[in-house]
Amino acid sequence: IDVDVAPRIRERRLGVRIVGGEDAVTTAALAALDEPVVTTDAVAIAHLVSGAAPNAGWSTLVLDAHAEGWTAVGPAIVPANRDPELGPWNVDGGRNPRFSLPLLLPSLLAGVEPTEHLGLPSYQGPDALFEGRASITLPPQSGRRRR
Repeated sequence: IDVDVAPRIRERRLGVRIVGGEDAVTTAALAALDEPVVTTDAVAIAHLVSGAAPNAGWSTLVLDAHAEGWTAVGPAIVPANRDPELGPWNVDGGRNPRFSLPLLLPSLLAGVEPTEHLGLPSYQGPDALFEGRASITLPPQSGRRRR
């Protein structure tokens, strides 16, 4: 039996919200993405922090996952300062639809809002995918509030 599944998103239009304001490192990383981000009519919004640097394939992997039907997509987090608190998110590759922790720096379908975990935008709920091939490097001063 063949079943046609409609994509979850109509268009591949990823927007970005940056907590902490614009940053040269983040701006440069966003400019180097395989699929550029948009400033209007986004169907999904990625929630980053100032100084975050997504890898070049991040936008493609995030949009692919949204098209497959995922409401929330979270990347691997590579902390520049080897922050042990972020260790569970520092995973090299792979996808995990059963990731037990909140997704950090998630991309969320328009209309879904993030919460906060470890001082970073986060999401924990249904239809969530940890996409470890999409990674974001955080600078030593990522704007996180220390506990």
